[in-house]
Amino acid sequence: MNKMGICTDQNERLKCFFLILISKFLLPSTSKDINTEAVLYTRDINKIHEFNWCDIIYEHLRDAIQEWQEKLLAKGVGKGKPSKTMSGCVILLLVSI
Repeated sequence: MNKMGICTDQNERLKCFFLILISKFLLPSTSKDINTEAVLYTRDINKIHEFNWCDIIYEHLRDAIQEWQEKLLAKGVGKGKPSKTMSGCVILLLVSI
């Protein structure tokens, strides 16, 4: 994460910025690490505008909700506490409420 502060190349700074933005806000996981999807989307920073970000974020959030529900059903009712963590763009959920 310290690379942004010492990097002088504008493309590298943009790549680092979008890597963090995508990995931590738009397509977050429950892991602290940067996810591989973010790396793939920022591989060519000049093509980042070509992605349909609405669809990408929606599909990621939909898949995260389905995975979270499957984990709840696997535990069963009354078989322990449900998970409090979920991946996906929860900022979108907060804004849309």
